[in-house]
Amino acid sequence: MFRVVVDPGVLIAALISSKGAPRALLQAWMHGAFELLVSPKLRAELLRVLARHKFRRYFTEREAQTYVAFLERFATLCPDVETRPGAAPILGTTTSWPLGACTLLTSWFRAIQTSAGFRTPNHPC
Repeated sequence: MFRVVVDPGVLIAALISSKGAPRALLQAWMHGAFELLVSPKLRAELLRVLARHKFRRYFTEREAQTYVAFLERFATLCPDVETRPGAAPILGTTTSWPLGACTLLTSWFRAIQTSAGFRTPNHPC
C-alpha cells in the first residue's frame, strides 16, 4: 500500500469542493486506497491556513477544526524531521524517494481519477 503525504493546499481544496481531483484523492484515502501520513508541522500549517477569514464563506472555524480532527483520527501520524531553515518539513517516514516516484504516484493518481470519473489536465510532474 502506498504511504502518501498530501500537501495542505490539496487537503483544503478537498474540503472546499465536493468535485475535482483533491476530493477524489480524499475519497480514495477514505476508501483505503492508500495510507495518509500527517505530521505535527503539516497539521499546524493546515490549522493556520484554515483559520484565515477568506475561508469562512466555505466553512466555519468549527467545521475546519472538525476536519483536522478527522484527519488526525484516521491518518497515520508521523514525527517531523528537522530540516534546514526555510526548507519544507519532511516526515520521518519518507527519507528518500526513488527517481521514478513522482511518475509512479502521478500514474497511480490518474488511475484513481479515471476510476472516479474525473478528468483533469496532466500533472506537470
